[in-house]
Amino acid sequence: MKVKLGLDRFHKKGEKRAESRKQKGQTGLRLRKQISSSQAFQAHSTAFSTEHPPPRKEKDITNYYKAN
Repeated sequence: MKVKLGLDRFHKKGEKRAESRKQKGQTGLRLRKQISSSQAFQAHSTAFSTEHPPPRKEKDITNYYKAN
């Protein structure tokens, strides 16, 4: 029983911390960071695909692999 009560106490403390974070607006910051990182990754992936287009003809394929 003692352990259970201790865990319950810590859980309540965590809830209080979460409430204070919401008031400060730190959770919003965390969400904004996630969105910006995903957008940056999308931009990077599109830039990489435009920089190195896949070879289309068979001749182009052999030249492409000889160059790299």
